[in-house]
Amino acid sequence: MLFALRRKASPFRYVYDLLVGLFLRGGGAFASFVVTWLIARSFGAGVVGQYQIGLTTATLGSLLATMGLHLVLVREAGRLITERDLGSLATTYRACRRYVIAAGLIMTAIIFGAAILLAEAVLEDTTPIPFVMTFAPLAVLFAWLRLNNDLLRSLGAVWRSQLLEGVFYSGLTAIVLLVLWLGGIAFPALFIAVIYLGSAALALVISIRIISAKLAHWGHGTPQIGRWSGILAVAPAVVLTASDWTILLIVGIFLSIPDAGVYRTLVMYSTLIVMISTSFDIMAAPHLAKARASGDRRQFFAKVNSASLLGLAVASPLVLAALFFPTPILSLFGPDFARGAPALGILALAQLIRVVVGPAAPAMVMLHREKPVLYIEIAAAVASIPLAFVLVQHLDLLGPPIAILTASILRGVFTRWALARAWPAT
Repeated sequence: MLFALRRKASPFRYVYDLLVGLFLRGGGAFASFVVTWLIARSFGAGVVGQYQIGLTTATLGSLLATMGLHLVLVREAGRLITERDLGSLATTYRACRRYVIAAGLIMTAIIFGAAILLAEAVLEDTTPIPFVMTFAPLAVLFAWLRLNNDLLRSLGAVWRSQLLEGVFYSGLTAIVLLVLWLGGIAFPALFIAVIYLGSAALALVISIRIISAKLAHWGHGTPQIGRWSGILAVAPAVVLTASDWTILLIVGIFLSIPDAGVYRTLVMYSTLIVMISTSFDIMAAPHLAKARASGDRRQFFAKVNSASLLGLAVASPLVLAALFFPTPILSLFGPDFARGAPALGILALAQLIRVVVGPAAPAMVMLHREKPVLYIEIAAAVASIPLAFVLVQHLDLLGPPIAILTASILRGVFTRWALARAWPAT
């Protein structure tokens, strides 16, 4: 533990953590890309749409289940580690874990019940429902796993935390599906969701063992967090995920489920870009928390800006490929997917803006300024969802990316402006 705390003093530690996080997060994004490719090749765009609707619904549920406690835990961990109060950190983590597990079980039940009601009363095309129901337990699995991984990152265990992130369960799913595909073994489409669910459960078991070994030596202290203290911190991410989920449903309802599969494949490629942003957000948060706890404004903003510049350098080749070679990229999934080529470049530009903005949103959380981030995200959603609703009926698959680009510009400009005001120079 003391070794992990001393390592942060190196001037290269921050960049090292960013690159390690990006490398392993990139592995997870690539594995997800492979899974989508295998589904498209084996079952077509329709099953891709069903799979992505189910997975996106569960991911939204898990985000709600965390109640933002994983973000507040990172913020408090920065202070408690600086003060060497590991007993209070252990007690705080245990409190967060109880709340997250309870909320995750509730969200799982809600998703499962809502899927049954929608199948019986609302939806004409019920093919995504079995995937939604099978993926429902991910609401509790992902929430618990996210809490564990954020604690490990705060302690400097970057490799362990990132390996147990998407790269583990997405990679294991990709390997199993690849073996089945190469062996010519027939299996029902829903088995894909079962493999993914089992892989996520295995990742959680491993993380629980690691955390339990650490807790055994920390003792006890005073909890530094309340049940609802993370709601404002997670609310912007919930709004963003809900907005993306709503736009996916708009495509599925007003076009078709296969079109939703094509659109989600565009999103999967842009995920290779946005994962740079999300990875840097995750890896930067513990460093920002410690800079804030030390009152070092110069280091705080230097870390935000360096992450932005590094992200721009890494993301640019992916954006250029999407702008100039969209058809060859999408043709890898099959001829049905090439119709989304005109939209791929627009979606890539939208995600590049998120990368350039850098870890401004988690920086605001570390400054206890969650409300402005929430207001900005609500404004972005209010702009993007109605715009996507209108444009998809006139521009087909080109409409939603234009709406997302509009929201990305609004979000980026105002978030950086709010961050500059949150901790002004004196």
